[in-house]
Amino acid sequence: MSGGLALGAGALYVGTSEKTAHIHSYDLDGRPLAAAFSFRGRDGAAARVSGLCVDSDRRLWIADSAGACLWGFSVFGRELVHIKGERADRSGSLGAPISVASIGEDAGQELVVASRGSRRHALHILPVEQGAGEGISIRPEGLHDKLFDDLIHVHTSGELLLACERRTNRVQIFKDREFHYAIDPVSSEGAELRCARTTGDGRFVCAFGGENSALVLLDRRGRLMRVLAESGEDEGKVFEPSDLVVEEGESDLRTRVWVLDRDACRVQVFTLEGSCHGSFHEFPKLDS
Repeated sequence: MSGGLALGAGALYVGTSEKTAHIHSYDLDGRPLAAAFSFRGRDGAAARVSGLCVDSDRRLWIADSAGACLWGFSVFGRELVHIKGERADRSGSLGAPISVASIGEDAGQELVVASRGSRRHALHILPVEQGAGEGISIRPEGLHDKLFDDLIHVHTSGELLLACERRTNRVQIFKDREFHYAIDPVSSEGAELRCARTTGDGRFVCAFGGENSALVLLDRRGRLMRVLAESGEDEGKVFEPSDLVVEEGESDLRTRVWVLDRDACRVQVFTLEGSCHGSFHEFPKLDS
């Protein structure tokens, strides 16, 4: 999986990649903004945007699965932090970062970093102001003898942290850094969980890839409420989604769900009632 979305300070950030990684920015009407840049790995190696978030200081954090590292940039592309992952399955070793999320504000900001593979230490909370040091390793299912089964996405909302497992199609939910409960999102055979985010009232929006790609809305217990988009490449359907973000509104009709799909080649906008506001897929050319 490649590509990522982030919402912050009235802007939508879209991460795409081939051998070169690109960060595009848009206003919430889909118009390109000046904040955009490209980057490669160390010594010109390939870089891949596997996960993307923006913190309250408008710093962009990127999980790079190609380079097995975590990057921090200003919104205009000035490199701030580069942390190389380590393969060892131990606390403080990031492995191969696949997703990143931000917690808190100002000096108390932290990052949540998820890593691929079957690992005990696949989910870390890192302090931003200390250069993203070793931080804290979160226990899978709250137990010392369990493993995360190939994490693919993380999301934070208030005191909640959602960790999506690719192989099990399960979402582990943590509250105040302790295991809270897990859900197995309803999906059809052949669908693969790609990401999950919460709404303001505690429901879940989940995106599935694979031959039965879909965008669905679940209730607080993880039960299917409605299918927002079925599988397909036409506008109003989703195919191989990479990421989604939720822009809260006054109602389901006014809440917008931004979805990056078609292997990070298109952004679509849906409501929680399942209507599609449109799409854009011609990302501006950036210097490689």
